[in-house]
Amino acid sequence: MTLDMVTALPPMRGQDVDWKRLVEFVLLDSSDLEQYAIPLVRVSLGLFFAISGANKLFVADRTQTMYETLLEAKVPFPHLMTYFVSGVEFIGGSLLTVGFLSSLACLALFCNSRDLI
Repeated sequence: MTLDMVTALPPMRGQDVDWKRLVEFVLLDSSDLEQYAIPLVRVSLGLFFAISGANKLFVADRTQTMYETLLEAKVPFPHLMTYFVSGVEFIGGSLLTVGFLSSLACLALFCNSRDLI
């Protein structure tokens, strides 16, 4: 979609959209929104991991699927690792969401995601 195609649309209620200014604002001049970027990413990733871990811990079907996946991958102690890996996701994601011990939670989630644990 090019800017020519976008400008061919009818103006919104008598207002012409200055596309150049809008693009510059989004790409270059949004310094007043920068302060929200890192917390937004932190909370989003934290919620993602917390919800994923909670599903693996508290939903029997998901727990069984996790166990079977670890069993097929020949991970040692698959029953224990099912709960350990899911717990790391749930607790690490929760900590990351609220911003408590964020660096430690990120390290644990990174190791967990890279199959280093």
